[in-house]
This record gives sequence, C-alpha cells and structure tokens, in this order.
Amino acid sequence: MISAPHQSQNVRLQPGKGTLLTSTANGFSIANPRAGVSFNHPWRPVLVGSGTGAGLRIARGVVDGKYEPKINDKLMSGETGELPPILTLSASEINQATNESWAVLQVTPNAKGQIDEKSKVEIIHAAAPGGSIGGTIGRTAVACIVWKNKKPVMVWPVLFFNLRYVQKTSTTGPVQHFFL
Repeated sequence: MISAPHQSQNVRLQPGKGTLLTSTANGFSIANPRAGVSFNHPWRPVLVGSGTGAGLRIARGVVDGKYEPKINDKLMSGETGELPPILTLSASEINQATNESWAVLQVTPNAKGQIDEKSKVEIIHAAAPGGSIGGTIGRTAVACIVWKNKKPVMVWPVLFFNLRYVQKTSTTGPVQHFFL
C-alpha cells in the first residue's frame, strides 16, 4: 500500500502500462501482472499433483538429435492421443542431508558405446544427480526436486537444451559417460 498524498498536494497517481492502480480509503494499491513464463525449453520440469501423489511432467527433450527418453516405458512426449506420462516421485529417494532428489536421464548404450534404437534411454527418479553405474549406464541430472515434510515443494530445471551422448573408454581407467 502507498499512502495517499497530502490533501494540499494536487498530485494524482497514474498507472503505467500493464499496472493496476486501485484507490481505497487507506491509500492506493498497485499491482503488476506476473512476469511471463520462461521459454518452453526441452527438459522443462513441472510439478503435478500434490502430497504423496505428486509427480513430475517434463517437456520433450532428445538425445543425439532423435532418441526420445521414456518415462515408465512411455515416450516422454506421450503416446498418440494421451497426455505425457508423469514421473512418479517417491519420498524414499530424498537425500536426507539436503532434502532434495533428482530427475535423472539414464542411458544404456550399445556394445560400441553409442545410443541406437535398441538402447535404453529413460528418465528416472533418484537420490543422486548423475554418474556412471558399472561403466555400462550413464546418468545426468534433468531437474532437482526440493522436498519439505516428505512432500515435493519445488523443482529446478538443470537442462535447457537437447543433448549429445559420448562414451569414452580407456585402458587405464573406468568408462566415462559425457552428455554434451
């Protein structure tokens, strides 16, 4: 609230473009519309549902320009005539030290270390943001989910562009997975 100007001043507040100015007995109230949503980038996460039934819907993203991940064995953009699937969030995946969990892109490349039609490309819910599993599975974070009282309250996007997957092998070290 802004208090009304002194009566001896002949000042009248004028609203700017897109501003709502309301005059009340106690003064003026000024409101601006909420800022527009950010661009609808690939991998954009949105919390849906509430409480223990909460989940995450993620805007379609691709790996290597053509491989769309699956959520619960369905393409992340949804099957024909259906809404996109929701990634189920489980309180058992919360990192208790930080009260966060992660939506993670997980890929299982072929024997040559490349993604093809037979490779498993999926989004899962996990307690850690990424890393390699046994040299055969690569992971990278898609979104961070913040929890309070075992309920998801906020989600932060991590990815904003489509990815390329590269696997590097070495005779002296472990297999490394990169998402570029």
